[in-house]
Amino acid sequence: MVEIISFKGSDKENLALAHSVRTEVFVNEQHVDSAIELDEFDEVAQHYLLFIDHKAVGTARWRETEEGIRLERFAVIASERRNYYGQLILDHILADLLPMEKEIYLHAQIYVVDWYKDNGFETVGEHFLEAGVEHVKMILTA
Repeated sequence: MVEIISFKGSDKENLALAHSVRTEVFVNEQHVDSAIELDEFDEVAQHYLLFIDHKAVGTARWRETEEGIRLERFAVIASERRNYYGQLILDHILADLLPMEKEIYLHAQIYVVDWYKDNGFETVGEHFLEAGVEHVKMILTA
């Protein structure tokens, strides 16, 4: 059974589950410093968790910035990748956000740029390092 829930950062129980997924993916796999990964924006962001048979396996969040709506922290645990769960999370977020008068953007890790392009995003500007990982800004155009 697949279920996606949306919650605020004040929901500590679900936030802890999102943190566990993000820690597994970003800290353990990609060696991002946990002090960078678990940040002050968790409190203000709108979060999403994807459950498979009641187990949290994917997460993402969005928040408002001066530039618009920033999508971020997309993570699916390794054993569940390639099952389109990232797609389900993205589709769920965009359904919640669209139509949106503000620009929707994200900082994509280079290896997933083509996937975001397939979902209506386009690259803007040069590559840059964020948390020690190469990224590029992308905006939703479709």
